[in-house]
Amino acid sequence: MTHLLRTPKLIPIKLKRTQHFISVYYDDCSEKEAWQKERQTFTEMKNKVEEQKEVDVVKIKEFNHWLEALQKDPEELWRRQPGG
Repeated sequence: MTHLLRTPKLIPIKLKRTQHFISVYYDDCSEKEAWQKERQTFTEMKNKVEEQKEVDVVKIKEFNHWLEALQKDPEELWRRQPGG
């Protein structure tokens, strides 16, 4: 009979532990979800930066081409043009 009296006292402790573990699990799930959203945001930002970097490389090449053209002698430019 003493065994039956002890059992109800143990059930709330087990429930509290279970509730605690469930709470921790849900906290971990929400943290994981937030982390995944943040990771996706950073991945998108990284892709945009890489695309912009490619555009910048093309612009720099074009700029250097025109800079070289401006530094050349005008007579040389006329000689390079067709019909010049």
